[in-house]
Parts: sequence; C-alpha cells; structure tokens
Amino acid sequence: MNFFSFKLNITRSGSKILYSFFLFFIIFLFLYTYSSSQEKTSEEIILSQETLTDEQFYGEYTYRHYTGPPFNKDVFQVFHDDQIVYQSKVAFGFSLYQENELYSHGKDITGDGIPNLLVLEGGGGSSAFSDSCHVLSLGEQCKLIQTLPVGEFVDLDQDGILEYLTYDGIFTFWHACHADSPAPRMVLAYREGQYRLAPTLMYRPLPEQEVIARKVSEARAQCEKLKAQECLFNCWH
Repeated sequence: MNFFSFKLNITRSGSKILYSFFLFFIIFLFLYTYSSSQEKTSEEIILSQETLTDEQFYGEYTYRHYTGPPFNKDVFQVFHDDQIVYQSKVAFGFSLYQENELYSHGKDITGDGIPNLLVLEGGGGSSAFSDSCHVLSLGEQCKLIQTLPVGEFVDLDQDGILEYLTYDGIFTFWHACHADSPAPRMVLAYREGQYRLAPTLMYRPLPEQEVIARKVSEARAQCEKLKAQECLFNCWH
C-alpha cells in the first residue's frame, strides 16, 4: 500500500512537471509570435525613415524610389490613384532604365498595347551578372511580367516590339575569373506573356574557314605560351 502511494505520488509529480513544461512552452510561443509581429521588415524600416530619391508620373501611375537606413538600401513602389499596387523587395540599388530612341517610360514594348515600365536592380557585386531588369505592366492592374538578367533592349527585327539582348553566365568563374569567362549571347523575345529564347534571332552565319583556322591557331599559341609561364588562370584563351 505504501509502495502504491509512493508510485502514485511520483506519477502526480511527473504530470505536474509535464504540465508546467507545456504551459511554459505555450507562453514562450505566444511571446515569440507577438515579438515577431512587432518587428519591422527591412522594407518597413526603409519606408519609415525614407528619403524619396525619385518620383515619376505615368498617366494614373506613380513611381517612387526610396533610400533608407541602416545601409542606404533601396525600395521602390508603384501607386495607382494614390494606392500602392506594387512594392519591391530591398536591394542594393534601383534605377529606371535609361530612355533612348527605342524606349521611353510608359511605352508599350511587348506589343500587347499596355504601357511598360523598366526598373534596373543593381546587385552590388563586382560582377554585372548580379544585376537585373524588372519589366512591369501598367495596365488596369500593375503586375510584374518578368525579372530579366542584366542586358539591354533592342529591336533586331525592326518590328517595333523590343527584344532583350543578354548573356548566359553559366561559365562564370569556371576555370577562369569573371573577366576571362566566356558569356554566350542570348536573345529573348516576348511571347505568350513572358520573355523566351528566340533562336531565329540568335542565329549567326559561320565565319569563313580561313578565319576559323586563324582563330584556332591563335588560341593554341596563347595556350602554349601560358603553359610555358605556368599560368593557367584563363584556360579559355
């Protein structure tokens, strides 16, 4: 009987400990959730202490670009009738795509009849491949069509609908530094709501046979020279 009472007391004590632990866990979870909900995101910090660095108007749309603490990072917003309809993430830097004879802010570049806005994002690295271009549609609703790698808009087929000339960075830093890495040329064309590879616009005729032979000979001579110098930092040359 005494043994039974002792065992029962142990069971009750264990239950109290388990209950106390569970209650502590619930309180901790509540406090953590509340604390997290009160913390400001990076975007909120910048926008709460912002410096408006650029403001542009395109019909019913307004583009606003902010820079703020703690590291002078950037955020941009797009407004429609004073209502926020798009907000970027925090980035090292944003800027509007440079206007030229092919592009002006608010011009339709996709051929769908809807105005577009191009915003460049700087990645902050030493390589240009960390940069990108955001293509926005300013129709009845503002939407991000696509974020493209670093490049430029061109009109290769002269139809008024702009293509995007960029480069494939897959070989970057593979057996070579960034400056010596090959970067195959790519052309993207707008089709079915997004930019896709355009093989017909990427085609180039082969050079003359004597040109190919000369290039091969020059490359071999360069490789032999580098091997003799025990310098293998740019195996692509």
